[in-house]
Amino acid sequence: MADYEEENSGIPLTIRSAHDGSCVPYLAVDFDGSPSGGEFPITRRVGDEDDLTTAQLEAIDMRYVTCADGFLKVADGASVGLLRKGEEDGWRKCAAAASGASIGGSLEITDDARPADVGFEVGASLCAVTAEGRIARATITNIVYNAGYGDSLATVEFELATWKRK
Repeated sequence: MADYEEENSGIPLTIRSAHDGSCVPYLAVDFDGSPSGGEFPITRRVGDEDDLTTAQLEAIDMRYVTCADGFLKVADGASVGLLRKGEEDGWRKCAAAASGASIGGSLEITDDARPADVGFEVGASLCAVTAEGRIARATITNIVYNAGYGDSLATVEFELATWKRK
């Protein structure tokens, strides 16, 4: 495995319901994205994928899709896993969790789905090996239900760290 060096740490990242009553908009997450926004931000509200370039679509690692339920959906070709609370040191364990793709295709994080039962809780991390070869760790710092549209949809706050190949 290649050696990595820390690129970013302590980047605040929040996901919340992107829709306003319809099921169409979703929140796209690109762990390679820029914390300051621009053409490739870390998160973006997507109402119509036709408005995105091919490069923007290919950069998406996950989608937070909310309608009646809230799902974190892994983008095709992306490698994303869940690292349990207490296992968050360094990039190696995160890379291993991501390579195992432990959340499969999607993870329901609606309150009544009891996501903490599978380890989605404060202190756990979403880990990804990105399209650009970075390792990203988004550590959950807060989960609030009933904070957006719908009774049980989650608003989740993370602290993002990334590592790049040396």
